[in-house]
Amino acid sequence: MRSALILSHRLDACEIHPSIAILADKPDLQPLEELSLDEKAVVANGAHIDDLVPTWFREVLYKPDIHLRKCIEAFQKRPPTWLRVTNQSSRPTPLAKPHPTIPGAWSVTGSPPLSDPHVEIQDIASQSVGLICDPKAGESWWDVCAGSGGKSLHLADLMANKGSIVATDIRESALVELRRRATRAGVRIIKPTPVSPPKEGNFEISPPSEGWRSRGGFDGILVDAPCSGLGTWSRNPDARWRTSADDVRNRAEVQAEILRESAKIVRAGGRLVYSVCTITGLETMDVINAFLHDRKDFALDTPPHWIWPWEGPCDGMFVARMVSR
Repeated sequence: MRSALILSHRLDACEIHPSIAILADKPDLQPLEELSLDEKAVVANGAHIDDLVPTWFREVLYKPDIHLRKCIEAFQKRPPTWLRVTNQSSRPTPLAKPHPTIPGAWSVTGSPPLSDPHVEIQDIASQSVGLICDPKAGESWWDVCAGSGGKSLHLADLMANKGSIVATDIRESALVELRRRATRAGVRIIKPTPVSPPKEGNFEISPPSEGWRSRGGFDGILVDAPCSGLGTWSRNPDARWRTSADDVRNRAEVQAEILRESAKIVRAGGRLVYSVCTITGLETMDVINAFLHDRKDFALDTPPHWIWPWEGPCDGMFVARMVSR
C-alpha cells in the first residue's frame, strides 16, 4: 500500500510533496512526468501501456484503432482548470491564459480561489456544449439533467439573461447549489425544479412548469445525460478502476430513454441537444443513430461533435445537435 501511494503520486504529480519524499525515505525523489508512456507502464507494473486502463476499455471506446493510444496518454496528465468569464474585459487570475479561439475561456493550473461573480469554473468541453446549443435571447430552454447548473448558467449567459430556462434534476442538493450559483451570478431566468426519478417500467419525464405549452414546446432542450464518465478519467484516475463495461451498457439504456422522452416537447423547428462526458460508442453514436431511426421527424442540425481529452486538454465530450423538422 505504501509503495502504491508513492508510485501513484509520482505518476500524477508535477512536484513531489515533502511528505511523499519522507514516506519513500528519498529526499531527492522526482516525479515521473518526463517519462514516456511506455516507461511509465514499466515503472508502474512492468507490463504494457494497455494495463493503464481496464481490459474492457478497448471494447467500448469509439474507434479504438484511432483513439486508444491517444486516450491512454491523455489520461496520465491532469488537465488545467478551465474558467468561464462573463465579463470579457476582466482577467480571472494573474496566471490565467486565454483560450486562443473561445472568448471568455481561460485556463489556470490548480484550483484558484474565486470571488468574482463573473467567473465560473467550467471545463472547456462543457463550455463547448453551451456554444453548440447556441441559444438566443428570449427563447425557452429545458436543461433536463441540470445538476448544479454549470451548463444552465452558460445558457443564461448566452441568452443575455433574457428568456426562460427550466433546470430539472432528481437531486435536490444539486439544485440548491444551482440556486446559490445563479444568485451569485445575478442570473434571473433559471427556474431550478426538482423532479422524481422515473419508476421502473414507467420511464416518463416532463418539466413541472407548463409555460412551454403555449409556445408549442421548448425552443431548445439540452439532455446532458448521466453517463459512464470515461471522458473525465484524466481528472479522476481512480474512476477507471471503479467503472465496468456493464456501467457503460446500463447508462446507454437510460440515456436512450431520457432522450426519447425529452424529444416529445421540442417545438417544430426547435433544437434537441444531446451531450455526454464519455467517449464510448454505445453512449454516443449508438444512442443518436437509434433515436434518429425511430424519430424521422428529427435530423442532425450539424455533424456530431467529438471533444477528445488531448484537445484543450480537457474532459472528453460528445455533443449532437438535432432539429425537429
